[in-house]
Amino acid sequence: MSKVTITNDLPLKWQPTKLDIARIKDDLLYPIQEGNLLVQDAAPTILALIEALEQAYEEIKPQLIEWVQQFPKGQKVSALGVELSLKEAGTRYDFSQCGDTVLKRLLERKAEIDLLVKERQDLIKKIKGSEFLTDTDTGEINEVFPPQKKSTTMLIKLFPEQ
Repeated sequence: MSKVTITNDLPLKWQPTKLDIARIKDDLLYPIQEGNLLVQDAAPTILALIEALEQAYEEIKPQLIEWVQQFPKGQKVSALGVELSLKEAGTRYDFSQCGDTVLKRLLERKAEIDLLVKERQDLIKKIKGSEFLTDTDTGEINEVFPPQKKSTTMLIKLFPEQ
């Protein structure tokens, strides 16, 4: 199996290796860890770098995929030591044109059940403390408690125009 290797003549002080990535991270964090720079003063620059790199990657990604596709499947392709390969991910199936009546009926029943579940969840969300609710199928009365709220803290970033 042959290997394609790309090099360039950029005067980099680092190489795209795990070791150098860790060094760059450490260099960015060192002033914060030493107390010479406040996290809120360093974070905007780090966030802006991430944004710029993500945008640059998204712009070159189609060309990069096209370049890797030129090589036979299974051939190792390397750019500055970074091995690149393609992988199909997130396979989805579209059943809308299959014409299967059983599937259509099941999906309709599922939609009805989903609506009933949503309505019941909305009712339970309104409970304060606990409440006794009647099971409409059995007539049984159950003590029902409000659902536990769970969330993830997210940091929202908005960059100024200039």
